[in-house]
Amino acid sequence: MVEKQDDLRFEMARCCNKLLSNEVAQSLQNLVFDIIPAPVVVLKRSGEIVCFNHVCELLSGYSKLEVVGANIWQLLQPENEHARMQSQLDSIELEQLPISYQNHWLTRNGETLTINWSSNVLLNKDNEIEYIVATGVDITELKRSNERAEMLERIVSAANGHLSFIDTNYIYRAVNKDYLLAHDLENEQIVGMHVADLLGKQIFKEIKPRIERSLNGETISYQAWFDFKGQGRRLMDVSYAPAKDQNGAILGIVVNSRDISDQSSADGERYLAQKVFHNAGDAILITDSRGLIIDVNPAFSEITGYPHDEVIGKNPNFGKSGRHDDAFYKEMWNSLLQNRCWEGEIWDRRKNGEIYPKWLKINAVTDTTGQINHYVGVFSDISERKAEADELQRMAHHDPLTGLPNRTLFYDRLSQAIMQARRDDRRVAVMFIDLDHFKKINDEYGHDIGDQLLCRAAERLSSCVRESDTVARMGGDEFTAILTDVGNSATGKFVANKMLSSMKAPIVIGNIDITISCSIGISIFPDCCATAEELINCADKALYDTKHRGRNGYTIFVDPSESGL
Repeated sequence: MVEKQDDLRFEMARCCNKLLSNEVAQSLQNLVFDIIPAPVVVLKRSGEIVCFNHVCELLSGYSKLEVVGANIWQLLQPENEHARMQSQLDSIELEQLPISYQNHWLTRNGETLTINWSSNVLLNKDNEIEYIVATGVDITELKRSNERAEMLERIVSAANGHLSFIDTNYIYRAVNKDYLLAHDLENEQIVGMHVADLLGKQIFKEIKPRIERSLNGETISYQAWFDFKGQGRRLMDVSYAPAKDQNGAILGIVVNSRDISDQSSADGERYLAQKVFHNAGDAILITDSRGLIIDVNPAFSEITGYPHDEVIGKNPNFGKSGRHDDAFYKEMWNSLLQNRCWEGEIWDRRKNGEIYPKWLKINAVTDTTGQINHYVGVFSDISERKAEADELQRMAHHDPLTGLPNRTLFYDRLSQAIMQARRDDRRVAVMFIDLDHFKKINDEYGHDIGDQLLCRAAERLSSCVRESDTVARMGGDEFTAILTDVGNSATGKFVANKMLSSMKAPIVIGNIDITISCSIGISIFPDCCATAEELINCADKALYDTKHRGRNGYTIFVDPSESGL
């Protein structure tokens, strides 16, 4: 057994000496395999194990002494993979290198591991394949847990990244192929070069403190931008690990770096998207293809009152207000399916039962085949906006002092009332109402008292008509009323008498009792007038007649041609 181990050691040393001839390189060959954070195994074509690094020991549970000289298929491989893997080694050709494949390992404790391998070869003096060097990544945990995928991808990237060995004098002693490609140089151009000469004096000044810490025994990791002749400016994830000989003396550091420029950009975009999602003022909800909620942002909970965990897995229709019929929702979904989007105003119900308006935009999210796999809804609470719009609308059509419809709204309602009366063959009455001697009261008590008097008078006049009728303020002490669905002139007389009676009681403002009366003129469509303008003119004439007769009464306009005058 001892004789066999001596032969193996001699064989390994001979192979490595072909690649690394100086004293430092010979020391390096004994430790590089153990420093690399991935399983590395050197085989003969027959499957006989020549070298087995420390990561392999940890993964398999076997020590180097146990495996060196053994056949890897019989020791570590499942029986059903023996033939395939031996065929894989037998068929290796130089022009195919490196090759990648996957197989399983059976560990000492009976666990089955899944390993991804990348293999290259060592040649003998006749340029024939003598040994196969396989570098692997244990992807067992990747298949078991998506949560650990990122960690294992780091291992894959590290195995395929830039690898170099720098001695204690900051001189490159060995580099791998990726490192050469990055700098667009040959091996003999880099090996023997000082770090400052390759990376530049400024970069060397920045990284030297880290290198020194690693030369003192620390393992260092950091990220920094580097300029490469072959690849340009790249963001690298770098690690320095001290390399020691068998006696523990530090010979240099192994530098393992991975290009994360693209990943960094993607991570930045994901981070930004996440920040936007969580900090957006608008509510955002994401559903699956069936319309079931899979995520909502904090604004959603703030607007609706529903916490995150309470809505996950639900259909968004749990907040229906009841204001929209099935046809509304059917049209919405038809638009989503056909146009992949929908936008509009919709009323929903908060958790506390309050119904509120929101402006909702829904977009379908498709995969690369065009299949819908998610829906994203974004909405804002427009309660205040609608309230402001309603208030502006009210202010545009209502008297700011009394709150009654103003002149504009009066004319609009009168036109509508006449059109309806024409269709239904009904009557409409228009009343013009003036407060008697209001100017005198306003001058005596002041505008503040006068304004309060107008408000009280407006309340009394309004109490004399039906909800379907309209009392409006035209300006000053002038009021109007529209009476719809009037049977005959008797209706106008009845309302006019109610208004006159309502004014008889004194109006108390503070410690002042004010008694005021009103004068009324009435015109009736279509008895005396055929248009809104004629109705207004006739009512105004009737009001004038009332004032001429002494005020505090009413007059119904009668067409002179019909009265015989």
